[in-house]
Amino acid sequence: MPLQRESWLDIAKTVLIILIVVGHSGEKIIHDYILWFVGPAFFVLSGYLFKPVKDWSEFNIWLKSRAVRLLIPYATYLVLITLSKYALKFCTHNLTAGWVKIDLINVLIGGRFLPGVFWFITCLFITEVLFMVFSLLIKNPRRIMFLIGILYIMAHVETSFVDPKALIIPWNADVALLCLSYFAFGFYGKNLLKTISPGQWMGISLLPLLFVILQLKGYYSYNLDLKYLKYTHIILDFIIPITMSIVLCGISRAIPKILSKYSDIIGSRTMSIMYIHVPLNEALYKVFTHGSLSYIIIGVLIPVLMNKFIFERFALTRLLFLGMKPSPKNVFQVAIEK
Repeated sequence: MPLQRESWLDIAKTVLIILIVVGHSGEKIIHDYILWFVGPAFFVLSGYLFKPVKDWSEFNIWLKSRAVRLLIPYATYLVLITLSKYALKFCTHNLTAGWVKIDLINVLIGGRFLPGVFWFITCLFITEVLFMVFSLLIKNPRRIMFLIGILYIMAHVETSFVDPKALIIPWNADVALLCLSYFAFGFYGKNLLKTISPGQWMGISLLPLLFVILQLKGYYSYNLDLKYLKYTHIILDFIIPITMSIVLCGISRAIPKILSKYSDIIGSRTMSIMYIHVPLNEALYKVFTHGSLSYIIIGVLIPVLMNKFIFERFALTRLLFLGMKPSPKNVFQVAIEK
């Protein structure tokens, strides 16, 4: 019997992806606070959904499946956006050999050397692989958490002594040292996330709310940016994102069921929104000027429509843009099931 879909997860993902688009829309004040938890919260939810394999015989199958799900869309969007960028440069007579060389190096390295959110997908893939390997090698949850705690400390040591701009680590693999802690919380804290009461998450929300007030009043300055390795407070870099993630999960579970019926409209299409909203709006800026609200509507609505009426419709596009394996039938067959 198939597992019942937890609609509150789609609600949480809907909130997070809209906040990502809002953060990129130019709203600077909101942007800084969004960075406090949006990235970590996605890792928490990924950990919540994580299903470890039983032994190494299943590992290769799982690894191939995750590579298809995450890396094929990554490659598809990266190639298309890169080619579009080169075409624009060519049309405006700005395409030079030196520029192409530097850009291709950045494309190969990925991570923080690419614009947008490409870093997140590769970092998530590495985080999942590491956690799976730990689960198979160590098995004992306490020992795994101890190891992840050491890696969390190492991540902060790295940012304390090394300039992130001078550190060339492909795919933002070093950020996985930090993100493993968020992922592990989602995995080991499943019972808390699915059963937390309104009174509990409301009480927990007071802590991040306090830091927001302190920041607004200028009494304290906190900054967290996973992509560019801006994490400098070894305690708050766990407490603030985790408490805000717990509050998000609590609010999502409290949403009325009548609204949760429509939660998958955006929540199940976060990958398309994540990849498309930045280049789409940048392209439209060249045609007409639009403000933050238009940016958000365009950045959410158009990718959802593209997903529903193009990417989900054909087996080939489902593979390339959504990472869904095609059936043995014709890859251009119209998909009749979701």
